[in-house]
Amino acid sequence: MRKVTTIYGFILSALTTLVFFSIVITGCNKGYQNNRNHNQIIEEYKLALFKDNDFIDNYRLDRVITNLNKNINLVIDENKTNALVEILKVSKSKEELRQAFASFGYRNPIELVALFDLKASILIKVLQKFPYLSKLKTEELKKIFLYSYERVNLITITDEHKPGCSNNCCDGYVDGISDCDLDFAIVSGLSILGGAVATVFATPIVGATTVSTGIGGAYLMHEKCSATSARVYRQCMGYSK
Repeated sequence: MRKVTTIYGFILSALTTLVFFSIVITGCNKGYQNNRNHNQIIEEYKLALFKDNDFIDNYRLDRVITNLNKNINLVIDENKTNALVEILKVSKSKEELRQAFASFGYRNPIELVALFDLKASILIKVLQKFPYLSKLKTEELKKIFLYSYERVNLITITDEHKPGCSNNCCDGYVDGISDCDLDFAIVSGLSILGGAVATVFATPIVGATTVSTGIGGAYLMHEKCSATSARVYRQCMGYSK
């Protein structure tokens, strides 16, 4: 009887050990599978996102927005810009956004806010087709967005042609403005495709909060960046000190 009990105990112990290791192995395999799926989705998105019509429309719309007030003589008042950023943070409607830009001397506040609103709508369509974007870490999202955006830049033919440069000052200005444009695209795009999307669906207009603090804020930063590039150009050409 004692021998049977001993054998039974041994079998029970062995089964317990087997179950334990099965759980561990299953957990490892499940973790590997999840990680594999995550990487697979990223690769699938990289192959498809830059071909998506709405994503391409977002690229074209960015060209319109960033060229709306482009001026080589642009000068930005740092204090006024910071004050406008604070107002945008508490703006809750498109009308409030328009009034904010108008009160700070922008000549086209209605068109500007309409473009912001359209951009938000287009990016929401992108997110609905590529929902896993909102689950990516910030750096992952930034990499896939930048990769896809640059692919669109390479394959999209537009009617826009920058004037040819004949000196290093002009070359530097064009490069600087291109960097400003790309920064706007990344920051404004991630504001919709990332975690802020929850506020988009919770507001009566298309992303009131996201449009104001995300796209609107990115636009103001683009204006400051463009003004800096313009100032460097003028200094390089000897137009100003």
